[in-house]
Amino acid sequence: MSNFQFTLIVDGPDLQDAPLIDLLFEVGCDDATVGSSDGVQYVDFDREAAAFNDAILSAVDDLEKLQGVHVVRIADAGLASLADIAARHGRTRESVRLLVSGARGPGGFPKPVTDPRSRYRLWRWSEVAHWFKEYRGELPAVADDETTAMYNAALEFRHGRRLLEPSDPVTLRELIAMHSSQAPTGAVPSSRERLQQSLTSTAGPDDEVASPTQPASPPNDDPSPHVSIEWTVMDMDSASTTGSIQGKEIRVLLKGRCTRCWGGLLARHDTTGRCTRIWCRVCGSKVEGEKAGDEYLEMRKQTALNLMNLEFGRATQYHNGEFVEKIFPQFETLSKKEFAKRIQRKLAGPKEGSKLTRHGFPPGSPGLLFIQARILLAGIAALSNPDEMSLTNIPDVRVMDDGLLAMPPSPEKFNDDPKHLDNRLWNRMGTTMIEAMTAAFACELAMKAISLTCTDEAPKTHDLIELHGSLPASSRQRIAADYPEITETLQAVRHTFGQWRYFEVNVGEVGMRQMFDVSHAHALGKAARVILDEGIMVGLSAIIDLNTTDNVHIVGNAVNHNLKSRINVKGREAAPLTDILSVR
Repeated sequence: MSNFQFTLIVDGPDLQDAPLIDLLFEVGCDDATVGSSDGVQYVDFDREAAAFNDAILSAVDDLEKLQGVHVVRIADAGLASLADIAARHGRTRESVRLLVSGARGPGGFPKPVTDPRSRYRLWRWSEVAHWFKEYRGELPAVADDETTAMYNAALEFRHGRRLLEPSDPVTLRELIAMHSSQAPTGAVPSSRERLQQSLTSTAGPDDEVASPTQPASPPNDDPSPHVSIEWTVMDMDSASTTGSIQGKEIRVLLKGRCTRCWGGLLARHDTTGRCTRIWCRVCGSKVEGEKAGDEYLEMRKQTALNLMNLEFGRATQYHNGEFVEKIFPQFETLSKKEFAKRIQRKLAGPKEGSKLTRHGFPPGSPGLLFIQARILLAGIAALSNPDEMSLTNIPDVRVMDDGLLAMPPSPEKFNDDPKHLDNRLWNRMGTTMIEAMTAAFACELAMKAISLTCTDEAPKTHDLIELHGSLPASSRQRIAADYPEITETLQAVRHTFGQWRYFEVNVGEVGMRQMFDVSHAHALGKAARVILDEGIMVGLSAIIDLNTTDNVHIVGNAVNHNLKSRINVKGREAAPLTDILSVR
């Protein structure tokens, strides 16, 4: 047995109150010292255990026996700058910089967790310490740093899950056991183990599957084993947490996004809370099984990092996965009175004929432009699932890497009707053209709405590149963080809804081919969804009210049914008090 010293950061009631001090001793924390600094509670432990991980697990277990106490993380060295690494390892900053760049040493230095282009790059100290240990045999004086990093990742995941599912607590032991080949001594079975123990056979295609609305069939006399699995589906557009901007705590919305098309996500969890499937509402991309659980965990870890980036005004970063979680800070907005004054100042100036101004767009109207763009994109999602409606679904017709069609020389051989393939091709080409035109129009509407709500004016043009350039710099930065190739996408089809739609110029063969380019159509759809997310960020929204009147008249044997629906839409805008979300 050895003694291990460590500190746990905790949330909950004040542990320095006299009654709780006594309870700490009763639950087994007689080796702990409680303190606080700037409102943050911590508990120092000097615990005897067989191993460091046993000491951590037992301390967390003991603390959380107290009502309302929640362990947030293990205090550690956390993130380190070049100067920190140099000081902790007794080197100069230049020496560490050369190790980072690979100009000196064996190479393979850990990647920074912040933007590599930033002047203030940060690294995970546990990864740096491990690098020195493995490659140079120069272990800094930080014991058990890898174990601490692993446990902190589990605690962060648990904290995120607690925000999403507060009624479904999970222990640290259970989380660690999920990702270990052998559970720690005395640990409860992991989610995966419990599921494996409950299954006596593998489900076949004819096995019954139970859902929350479809219970499993009652047992019968059939001696063959049966399996029933229950799950819940979560809308990944509805989560929220708290964050900090310039020292102010704010509410932050979390929305899952597909990196392929930037569509919204759904996630399925089994009864143990393990994520077993993630899929996109728009394009149908999906991950399942263990891969879904790993992807979900990576998304939560990246969200924790982005919340830290938010606090320091840094750009959003995403892991290299199929799905990400975008953060939407709910920042402070102008009051109605202040907003009205700002618009009045704009109206007092001259009316510019080359721009859309507040003379034609009173308060709230940019919200109507924004909701029109959302409606158009909803129509695209219903019309053009790439897996069902793309040109590639026509037999023996392929879309090449450059987006152009490749057809066999004798299409009539596929069907008795010689026009069968021609008709399908025309239909799909029409669908692709509609998608491209509609997505371009949605981009135009959304960018004009953002410019109007932020600057009270927007260019009177259909040119997507000009509209993109008129957005506030911070909006362009955030959009580029979500979709780095957006400028190239808009440049390729900048006149889709302008000159091409009206045929103001001869678009020629190249222009015609771009109208039917599947990749361009889908890229425009993604661009529109990313721009709409920026609209949400700057406070654009709308209220849609549906009123339905249902009348039934019965005369003799005749029944007349009259259903009338009326939709009322009201645009809203809540301009930010200041652009505190500028990316540095």
